[in-house]
Amino acid sequence: MTSIQLTMLMVTVATVLLATVFAFVCYVLSLMFANYYVVYTVAFVVWFAQIISKYSTTYLMQPLIEYGLNYQIPSALIFIATSGAIIGLGYWRMVMWHGDQL
Repeated sequence: MTSIQLTMLMVTVATVLLATVFAFVCYVLSLMFANYYVVYTVAFVVWFAQIISKYSTTYLMQPLIEYGLNYQIPSALIFIATSGAIIGLGYWRMVMWHGDQL
């Protein structure tokens, strides 16, 4: 396996993981809010805020960019922290506060 193929494989796996985590964030948002317009708006704002920041999540999805790990690692940490906070808030709201089960 050449280095380009390995790079493409790693970027594909990272992109799939990012999409999976954000899909879970959207799922939690849909459980928290009954109105789909609110869910779409909040999900868009969360995603767009992470794209336009200095440490954009797009750095994690592009294989051969000029930004190194000093941008990619903070980008991944910010994405994981934001997603974890939303998922944790959704868990707290739906399970702990309401007593429902996910």
